[in-house]
Amino acid sequence: MSNVALIQPTSEAEQPYLGPARVRQVQPHQVLVQRPGEECAWARLALAFCYEPQIDDEVLVIGNDQGTFVIGVLQGSGTARLTFPGDVELRSTTGRVRVAAAKGVELDAPEVNLQAKRIRMLAGKLTERLGTLYQTVTETLNLRAGATHTMVEGTAYTQAKRSTLLTRDEVTINGKSINLG
Repeated sequence: MSNVALIQPTSEAEQPYLGPARVRQVQPHQVLVQRPGEECAWARLALAFCYEPQIDDEVLVIGNDQGTFVIGVLQGSGTARLTFPGDVELRSTTGRVRVAAAKGVELDAPEVNLQAKRIRMLAGKLTERLGTLYQTVTETLNLRAGATHTMVEGTAYTQAKRSTLLTRDEVTINGKSINLG
């Protein structure tokens, strides 16, 4: 004799479901989903990460007559967001940390500090827009360019212990007056 009881569902509505569903409406902490060939039902979000579902996303749901839960995202267009109170540190103790994106990477903060022994940048184009720029180079500043073009709306001032201007061809100085000495 066995003390194991088998519980059989008494109707089709009590059959558990595990499969895909489409998001039809979004509310905080729950979505209205539609399983293939069935009517819509509300499902609570039960994901291991914070995801902002969008209408027409395909999600993985599990449920029965006592409730339906979203447990995965099969094809989504919403934002996956990690939000933490307090400080957060992302660290690799033995390797590199790489961030990659198909459309771009953005940093948005009141202040960004970057500290490294060496920084390498490779870009087809770099655009900077600043209110004020302060640079300090304790050794040598080298610039190699095909051409340079500097436009200053106000006064341009250069100070050095010694200065040399060396050209292969001519030097042109054009001004209303030129003061030497």
